[in-house]
Amino acid sequence: MIDHYKVITFTHHLVDIADIGKYQIKEAEPGARVGTIVQELGIEEWMYLNTCNRVSYVIHTRQVVDYDFITRLIRLANPEISQEDLDQIDRYVSLYEGLEAVQHVFEVAGSIDSLVVGESEIFRQFRNAYLQAQERGYTGDKLRLLENMAVQVAKRIYSHTRINEKPLSIAALAGQTIIEKDLPADARILLVGAGETNTLVGKFLHKHRYHNMVVYNRSEEKAKELAATIEGKAHGLSDLVLCHHFDAMVVCTGAQEAIVTQPIFKNMLNGHGGRRLLIDLAVPANVDKEVALMDEVEYVNIDQLKALADKNLNFRRQEISIAKTIVEEALEEFKTAYTQRQIELALSDLPEEIRKVKQKITEEVFRQKLENFSPNQLEVLEEILGYMEAKCIGIPMKLAKKTVK
Repeated sequence: MIDHYKVITFTHHLVDIADIGKYQIKEAEPGARVGTIVQELGIEEWMYLNTCNRVSYVIHTRQVVDYDFITRLIRLANPEISQEDLDQIDRYVSLYEGLEAVQHVFEVAGSIDSLVVGESEIFRQFRNAYLQAQERGYTGDKLRLLENMAVQVAKRIYSHTRINEKPLSIAALAGQTIIEKDLPADARILLVGAGETNTLVGKFLHKHRYHNMVVYNRSEEKAKELAATIEGKAHGLSDLVLCHHFDAMVVCTGAQEAIVTQPIFKNMLNGHGGRRLLIDLAVPANVDKEVALMDEVEYVNIDQLKALADKNLNFRRQEISIAKTIVEEALEEFKTAYTQRQIELALSDLPEEIRKVKQKITEEVFRQKLENFSPNQLEVLEEILGYMEAKCIGIPMKLAKKTVK
């Protein structure tokens, strides 16, 4: 029954992200604890999705899933969880059953329910969660059907809405800012700092075919590591003043003061005209205010990019209504597909039963009369019975499918 689909989930909607980990499975070896949970709770099929802002248990079970069931599940998943947290679990958990559970899975896979709407990473995480459960033997026909439709729904959402358009991450927005300036692929781009943010910026630009990047960092060794991944060059931070040709600069270091000061920047210009794009992603700012106000500089700071990220997120949210229409249509398709599949399973023994009837006709009921048949007559009879066998198998299947459409 569709009612046997259940989703037990802890998300950013009700739980502080810092506390999400309380509801994760704590195990030394992957899958070691899952077997105990599945067996002790009598769960027929199981899938576990764990992200930075979501812990979801997608199951198919005939068991009654109530707060007692959920408490037992979480205690098995995380034996270290406090009794106080277990006593308050009703405040933090969301439970979906039946079609609501199916709908929730569709919305998760399609990133409608994500902290960052339209984030396609959740689709990859969803697929991996299912494949891991499948590999370990915890999925079956019911979750296979659910996962197949969820994948179709997600693809339709990404194809027919603009929910994943317009970048939201600061690194992507910084890279997009450079791309929108129509700089050529061989434009000289400086990455000042080799931390996580500039690493993402460098990879983004490299993916978009920029191949003339130079990394400057206090640790030249770390600069070389980043440069190797983007096919660029590396220097120590002290060499920045010696760079006399560049088109754009992305600055993001852990320094608490300005790295790009007016004297350093003027020396870098070395008398060359033209405006330079400076993107400052550091907090506090790494580009001196005097440099930001220079005529030769087009300055973009992190606050501007954050405002753009908020604007883009609002744009994506406007696409949710279209995405939900896709989900609603898919729910109707799923109900039909689920019913057809149950009929197929119910009729799966039909071919064997018909073959047994055919065998009884020839070997028992009419055996004596058939002994008087010639070989040609027996051959014709075999053809007739074979034809009837095929029809007896096909007709019920066809009628059943027609009934549920």
